[in-house]
Amino acid sequence: MRPDEYERYVRFLSQGSSLDDVRQQIAGEGVMSSNTIGSQYHVTLRTYSKQYLTAEDGGGREVLANRNAPGPWETFRLVDLNGGILQSGDDIYLVAYNGMFVVAEGGGVVNANSQRASHRERFTLLKVGGSIGVRIRSGDTIALLARNGQYVVAEGGGGSIVNANRPTVGPWEQFTIHMPDAAPLEALYQAVLGRSIDDSDYAIYSNALAHGWSLTDVRSEIAHSQETQGRLAAAYQAIWGRPIGQDYLEYYTFLLGLPDRTLADIVQDEKERYLQTVVLPVLIAVSILQ
Repeated sequence: MRPDEYERYVRFLSQGSSLDDVRQQIAGEGVMSSNTIGSQYHVTLRTYSKQYLTAEDGGGREVLANRNAPGPWETFRLVDLNGGILQSGDDIYLVAYNGMFVVAEGGGVVNANSQRASHRERFTLLKVGGSIGVRIRSGDTIALLARNGQYVVAEGGGGSIVNANRPTVGPWEQFTIHMPDAAPLEALYQAVLGRSIDDSDYAIYSNALAHGWSLTDVRSEIAHSQETQGRLAAAYQAIWGRPIGQDYLEYYTFLLGLPDRTLADIVQDEKERYLQTVVLPVLIAVSILQ
């Protein structure tokens, strides 16, 4: 077994998969629950005609391409089987709102009515115009290659049925992938850490949101991270010239977990407190002496 395979199956077991699940995966049956495999992302897929793919009734029926705006039925959980950062060439599952898997049926008809993931439910995600291994980002144009060797197509470019029966990629076989969690996660990172979210952390927290975490949960996790604690300590040291006390560190960590406070706010508050308690009394004393 390769080291990457070993790490992958250890992760599956730690996330709740059984040894039987792992045996089936190794055997190529791939029937593990969507809740216990890979990294997961919320996604929508927009067609050439700017209509969205939808799993009718939230799953259990056909997949169509006839919605003008995304809602719960048009939002899928994308399961990246190899985990980590979502890249062109990754094998994926698409899970409908009700938990059923999208499947390319015999003849190429695409439905969202499969109870468990196996060979037919697996697709290869490809970035149009990009090489294998490049990161897939929200807003990219992608294609989906089914296990029958055919590409997924929104017939007519959208407004009708969805099949997996095209040998090449043209306009109707291209979809814009949107990740609704991307912007909120970027905003959290800017607020709490004052920087953009990196690829690996985006994969981690997108996966957490797909597994039921709230943005409040994610914000609290970031606020308690080693990086955040280090930034708070460094800012305090720069302003006061001494290490931050544990009580202040805990207090500012609590503040960063609130939705209306940012790292910049806290740094500015500390600067003002320093001016009021240290600088201003000195200036007053000097003015009195003069």
